[in-house]
Amino acid sequence: MQLAHELCEELQALGKHGEAAKIALEYCGDVNGGINLLVSARDWEEALRIAFMHWREDLISEVKNASLECANILIAKLQSEERSMNEFDNDTAAETSSSCSGMSAYTKGTRKSSAASISSTTSTKARDTRRQRNKGKIRAGSLVRRWLW
Repeated sequence: MQLAHELCEELQALGKHGEAAKIALEYCGDVNGGINLLVSARDWEEALRIAFMHWREDLISEVKNASLECANILIAKLQSEERSMNEFDNDTAAETSSSCSGMSAYTKGTRKSSAASISSTTSTKARDTRRQRNKGKIRAGSLVRRWLW
């Protein structure tokens, strides 16, 4: 029993509340401590299961209240992050648009070509030049491939 308590405390210190809860429930018989550890681990379903299994209305309401409090905290955090992302988007939308297009709101005209089309044209010309140089030459292994297929 002493070893189980020590192991439970060690697991709590390591931040492994779910594992500590299993030890508290199964080996120490500590339902209150086990439920509290499951709540700390945010294992709401298991905490409710154990509370219902032991017919403990006080623990059931404790788990419900803790889960609602956690949900409210997470919702507030998400709303705060959403507001900061919207502020970020509004501040940088014009800068991003200008830098991506290479033009600002004050630029007239359009670009004639892009870097992608220039590199594509260059690689096409190089391939055509190689084909012209190798015209009429038989490459090693090409006859073998014809006979196999």
